[in-house]
Amino acid sequence: MKKTIAVLVLLVILAAGVSAQIGMGGGLLVDLSANNGIKFNSDYAKSMIITYGAFVFFDLKYIEPAVGFRYGTFIAEDGISSVEPLDTGNGVQFDLSLVAKLPLKLGFLTFYPLLGANYNIVVSYKYEGGVSFTGPNGESPAEMLSQLGFMAGLGLDIALGKKLFLKTEAIFGLRLPAKFWQNQIKDTMDDLKASFGIGPVIRVGLGYKFT
Repeated sequence: MKKTIAVLVLLVILAAGVSAQIGMGGGLLVDLSANNGIKFNSDYAKSMIITYGAFVFFDLKYIEPAVGFRYGTFIAEDGISSVEPLDTGNGVQFDLSLVAKLPLKLGFLTFYPLLGANYNIVVSYKYEGGVSFTGPNGESPAEMLSQLGFMAGLGLDIALGKKLFLKTEAIFGLRLPAKFWQNQIKDTMDDLKASFGIGPVIRVGLGYKFT
């Protein structure tokens, strides 16, 4: 995790040195991910993660690093006894993301396609009933449940004056299976298979341009 943060900081510094635009802001986000990196072989089974929270972004001309804080619910149901979902619980996450963008300015509107990656670090996770998650060998949630993902989408910045702007982003997210699910699939669960988690991410925030 320390290496990831160091790389992110380095990229921000390098981009700031060559960018004519430096801004910063924050806002709210919602993330819906079907399958969440696993898929039941049964057609009736499903899994989904729903997270929401806040994020802080650095608005540079061609890249946009961001740090988010999320609270979410993971739902896994076998489809036969949906009243008692499997492994359903709630977790707290930190999210690091970095996207590249290509802005097109049209008056007070700036459109941009974006492409990048994110890493969700699960700080804590509790099952229904309040039991905290621990891995098979005592591993932490951060080690077993954190996920790498990829992002692609469209953004729109709306100028609210010379310095203030409203940021809106509609993103398609792709998650890789967490280490915990990879191990469970490999060792014990024949009714599961590894799968990409897919779903939309919506981010809306208010920013301020320093230059």
